[in-house]
Amino acid sequence: MAKLKDLEKKQQKVEQELEKAKIGLEKAKKLVKKKEEELKFLNADLISSLLVENDMTMSELTAMFSENNGRIDSKESMVQEEFVHETIITTNES
Repeated sequence: MAKLKDLEKKQQKVEQELEKAKIGLEKAKKLVKKKEEELKFLNADLISSLLVENDMTMSELTAMFSENNGRIDSKESMVQEEFVHETIITTNES
């Protein structure tokens, strides 16, 4: 009987710990959501400040990113072409 009572006490303790952990998890989830929203607002403020400081519109910023993205894509294509060319040369030499 003593073993049964010990196991029941242990079970109750673990159940209580589980409840505390669930409450802690919910609090942590709320904190994460709050911090994600706070970060989004800070990022928006940062972008707004950069636009004002550089006397730019949102359209100009979008166009600038589009131009840079095209440059990156063409650089990636060149690197891929060079890799394929080197692979073909290496294979032919073997």
